[in-house]
Order: sequence, then structure tokens, then C-alpha cells
Amino acid sequence: MSQIDRLAITGIRAFDPSGPNGIQFYTPLTLIVGHNGAGKTTVIECLKYATTGDMPPNCQRGAFIHDPRVAGEVEVKAQVKLRFKNVNGKTMVCTRSLSLTNKGASMTMKTLEGVLQIQNEENPKEKISISTRCAELDIAVPEQLGVSRAVLENVVFCHQEDSLWPLGDPATLKKKFDDIFASTRYTKALENIKSLKKDQQASSKGDETHLSHLAEKKTKADEVTRELQAMEARIFAANERKAELEAGEIEKVSSQLRGLEKEQQGIQKVEAELRQKEMKRDLIQGVVDELTESITVLDDSDDRLQQMLSDQQKSVKQQQSEMDDLERKGEKVQMDLSVVESSIAEKLTRIGQLKAEADAHQRRCSDREKLIREISRMCNIRIEQEVLDDAAVRTFAAKLEREVESRAAELETAKARFHTEEKEIMDRKQKAHGSVSAKEESRLLAKRQLESARVKVSELTRQLLGAQVDSSAVEEQRRKILDEEMWLESAKEGFNPAESEGKVKALSQEIQSLELNMGMLNDEMAALNMQTDTRARLGLKTADKRRKEDSFRNRCFRQLSAESCREMQT
Repeated sequence: MSQIDRLAITGIRAFDPSGPNGIQFYTPLTLIVGHNGAGKTTVIECLKYATTGDMPPNCQRGAFIHDPRVAGEVEVKAQVKLRFKNVNGKTMVCTRSLSLTNKGASMTMKTLEGVLQIQNEENPKEKISISTRCAELDIAVPEQLGVSRAVLENVVFCHQEDSLWPLGDPATLKKKFDDIFASTRYTKALENIKSLKKDQQASSKGDETHLSHLAEKKTKADEVTRELQAMEARIFAANERKAELEAGEIEKVSSQLRGLEKEQQGIQKVEAELRQKEMKRDLIQGVVDELTESITVLDDSDDRLQQMLSDQQKSVKQQQSEMDDLERKGEKVQMDLSVVESSIAEKLTRIGQLKAEADAHQRRCSDREKLIREISRMCNIRIEQEVLDDAAVRTFAAKLEREVESRAAELETAKARFHTEEKEIMDRKQKAHGSVSAKEESRLLAKRQLESARVKVSELTRQLLGAQVDSSAVEEQRRKILDEEMWLESAKEGFNPAESEGKVKALSQEIQSLELNMGMLNDEMAALNMQTDTRARLGLKTADKRRKEDSFRNRCFRQLSAESCREMQT
């Protein structure tokens, strides 16, 4: 529980600025008694200022601080120091300082630096500063006391001038009760709770979905784990079998396999030799059978048979030589045939190229004829031949060249004529610009003269309305107005709009802007006329003055309206 311990006041209202005045607060109750003006209310105001930073009502210009003129000083420094125990029972000191400076005709109040300190538990004489900013003190002190700012302002340290707030209007009363009971914070807390609940529900839905996905993944992981365990069991059995085989059985079986492989190789070799022998036997038997069928047994003698054999050998040799000659001739003929075939292929390729070139030439001739006829239509060149041959093309080319030369000469002539006309137009344009500028200057001069005349007429009208009017003064003002009108007419004669109508069209946008400005000036003139009419009606005292002033004013207004209309027409 928090508790206020001691209050030191320096230079606040009637308290002496030369040194602090201390007040000790006792538990459970401290009574403050004194006569009027002794400073009882000041103590409450200082407690409120130390805890909340709010000054009493109507004290924003230094009324809260001891008057420097009473103290005989130029500047008075005030200080409020409050020692209290926070909700945790720790001793804290809040110090707020002010100054009031007398500047003769005015007083200047300044808020100096404030300090919030906490007593060091290890060394009670040492104090540790927590905050030195006034805005932070306004928040930190109520938090340390465990009481809201609204309760301190409106209940605990309520000023006597504000003590009737429970009898105030309903809106203010509701606002203060809301601040005291923190209903707005309660409403915001409920809204935050609802928002957090909604977020938590959305998050829980997402978590449930995530949990279902995790459950599915866990089921799959369990299945994979079981499969992995079965696979590890099979691997373990295979490793055991491998170890048994590596222990000696593999070597034994390997030696048996090597012996069987050698026996198989021998058997395969014998079988291959057997197949070769059988094939040779079948071949020899076939040769024997063929020879048996083709051989005719002769009954002649051996000499005769020998003679026949030699004759047969000679005949075979002769036929062999003839066959060789025929083979050589056939090879030569084959070579000649290859050369002829290659020549024929080259001729056919050349024929194809020539046909392609002929077709391309024909297309180019057709395109040339179309182009010639199109050019002839464009240039009005007559072509008498129906079919264009080379002579007709050369004739057309000569005509076309002459036509081009003629057109080039015409083009040069046109260019020269165009440059001459352009130069003349530019000269006329420069002259027109100079004339327009001169007319515009004349127009502006006439406008300024018109404005000057209008100002003079308005000044004369105001002078007339403000002065005692008699017949001689009226006549004098009439002559002045007539002189101004004559001078205005002579100024207008210097600018004739009809002479520069074409040039004024080129400056239509500027004229529209000027007309808009003139309309605005006419509106202002109408407003001024209404004000002038009102002042005239109020200033008239006699019927004679009213008649004369109304007659003069109406005549001036008609003249001004006529001049404005003529100006708008120009």
C-alpha cells in the first residue's frame, strides 16, 4: 500500500521562497488547521501538482508562485518536493521546480526540470534517479502510488473550486466517472479480450488442422518405422548368412565351381572339335557325291586320257584369258559409263539452273513492265506498244529522265517562290506583331486612364457625399466630371477596336481574362455604390439635400454604368 510521508514547499503562494517549509504526514490521519490565507489549500494544491503535474485553476500565468514584487526579487524559484512510499513499500522522492521572472509589465513563468528518485536499498542515503522529464513524471508518479490520475485529480486532491463537479452537467459527470472508474479502459480491455479470443479461436483452428496433419504424418512415420525395423531384421539375417558363408563355405563352393568350370571348358572344347569334324565330314561327303555325279567313266587308254586332259587344260587356259580380256573391257566400259552419267547429271543440273534463271528473268520483266506502266500513269507518259521490248524500255527511260529533269526544275522554281513568299509573310507577321503590341500598349494605357478617371469620380463622389452640398459646389463638381469625361473620351478615341479586330482575335484569351477582371471590378463597384447609397440616406438631414444628392448621384452612376458598358463592348 502506498503512503505519503513528507512534503517540502518553497516559494509557492504565501510560502517563503528563501527556504523549504516541511509538512510531515502521519498515519492514519493528519489534520491541517489554520486561519484563512495560511496556506491550507496550498498544501493540497502542492500535493496535486507533485503527483499529477496539474496546477490549480487560473494559475497558468504565475499566480501559483510567490510574487517576486512582494519578495523584492527579479526572479523567484519555487519547488515542491514529495516523499512517499510506492505500492511495493520503497521510498521515493518526486521533485518539481518552477521559476517566475518579473519583467516589469509582465510576469514570465517557466517549468524547470523535475526529478523522480528511488532510495537505494543497499545504501539508504543514496537515491537513484528514475526519470527527469515532466511528461514522464505525470505518468510515473500515479503508477508508483497505485492510484489513477483521475482519482488523484477529482477525489484525493480535488481543489475546492472544482469540488462541485458531482453536481455538474451529465456529460461532464459521465466523463469524470468514466475516468475515475476506468470504464473506457474496461471497455477497451473487453474489446481486446474479444479480439484475442477471436484470434485464439482462429489460431486453435489452424493448430487443430496442423495437429491432424501431424497425426497423419505420425501414422505414416510409424508405418515407415515398422517397415524399417522389418528391413533391419532382414538385413541382420542376411548379414548373419553372409558371415556363415564367409567362414568357409564360400571357399569350398568356389573351389568346386572352379573344378566344374574346368571340366565344362574341356567338354565344350571336345564338343567344338566334334562339331568341326562332323562339318568337315559332311563337306567331304558332299564333294564326293558331286564328283561322283559329274564324273563320267571313260574306257579309253591312259595315253588317250592324258592327251584329253592336256587339251582340256589348254582350252581352260584359253577361255580363262578370254574371260580376263572381257573383264578388262567391261571395267573400261563401266568407267566410260560413269563418266557419261556424271556428265549427264551436270547437264541436267545446268538445265535446271537455266530454267530457274529464265523464270526469274520472266518475272523481273513482268515486274518491270508493271512498274513502267504505273510510272507512265503517274507521270502521264504515253506508251504506244502493247508489249514492251528493250527498245520500248529504252525509249520510256529517256522520256522518264526528261520528265524528272522537268519536275526537278519546277521544284526548284517552287522552292524559290516559297522562300520569297515565306520571307514576305514573316515581314508582314513582324509588322503585325509590332502593330498588335502598339495597340495593346494603347489599350493598357487607355485602361489605366479609365481606372484613374473612375478613381477620381469615386473620390469626387465620396467628397460630395461627405461635405455640405450647395449649388456652387455641385456646379463645380459637375464641371470637373465633365472635364474628366471629355478627357476620358479623348483617351478612348486614341484606341479604335475596329482597326485591330483581326489582331484582337489572336489575343482572345487575354481579352476574356480582362473581361472577367472587369466583371469582378463592376461587382465591387456595385457593392461600393450600395454602401454609398446607404451612407447617403443616413447622412441626409433635409429634403433639399436629399433631392440634390440623389440627382447628382444618379447622374454619376448612369455615366459610370455607360462607361463600363462601353468598356465591356470594346
